[in-house]
Amino acid sequence: MARFKCQGTWTDGGGVVVNEGTVTVYKTGGTTAVTIYEAATGSAASDNTVESDAYGHFEFWVDDSDYSMGQKFKYVLSKTSFSPKTYDEIVLYPNIRAGQATLVSGTVAVTFDVAESDTSYYIALGIVASSTSTGTDAVGYTSKATTGFTINCADTGSTAKVDWIIAR
Repeated sequence: MARFKCQGTWTDGGGVVVNEGTVTVYKTGGTTAVTIYEAATGSAASDNTVESDAYGHFEFWVDDSDYSMGQKFKYVLSKTSFSPKTYDEIVLYPNIRAGQATLVSGTVAVTFDVAESDTSYYIALGIVASSTSTGTDAVGYTSKATTGFTINCADTGSTAKVDWIIAR
């Protein structure tokens, strides 16, 4: 699949670079460690920590085969004699929005938190789990707008869960 580079520069409250600090990466909202990689290619995964360099810079990669496009992350920056700094709800996949919707009687409306600038985005859909289906769970979208779109299923009785992704 693909790896996405994550990078930043750690500074204190006054804008001074914090060198050689530890950056620990978790799934958002908790302390579940994530798999991060030291390079864009290769199989050597590191644990969920990296160190900032002498200039406060840190970088790592996240592989989209390890985490869904909708997964958000949390960084905790720490170093002796510094108060830990936490950033939560970080989205690592650029220009992509993702979510999951549950069909009700074969349809569901998806509404974006923030409207798109136009309707030239692409939509990908996939069935996660089928339930109370009486036939096929083939899904598609209709009513594409800047504020969202509607997912429909060939089986009008379906209550399947559907992953959706939009990208440009």
